[in-house]
Amino acid sequence: MTLAERMVYYNVPGVSIAVINNDQIEWAKGYGVLEADPDPIPYRKLSSASLARGINQAVNDLEIRKKSTNVGKCIQTENGVYNAMRVIGGPNNV
Repeated sequence: MTLAERMVYYNVPGVSIAVINNDQIEWAKGYGVLEADPDPIPYRKLSSASLARGINQAVNDLEIRKKSTNVGKCIQTENGVYNAMRVIGGPNNV
């Protein structure tokens, strides 16, 4: 079953996958969306100023705060961590 098929099967609208090696992100990619955050900051343009702008937007933008609250409720209601592990075939294939 492909990741897209698993997302549909488990009714998961979005998932992020990261590969960590020696405490560093080697690769990361998101699939699907929930659109609850500010626009992403490209890695090569990441700076303290751009990060501060993103945090400020996330904290002060009422629409983003509403969407974030809804995402949090979905995660709590749907046992998001458990379901995410099932979708990606986590430890012991939960």
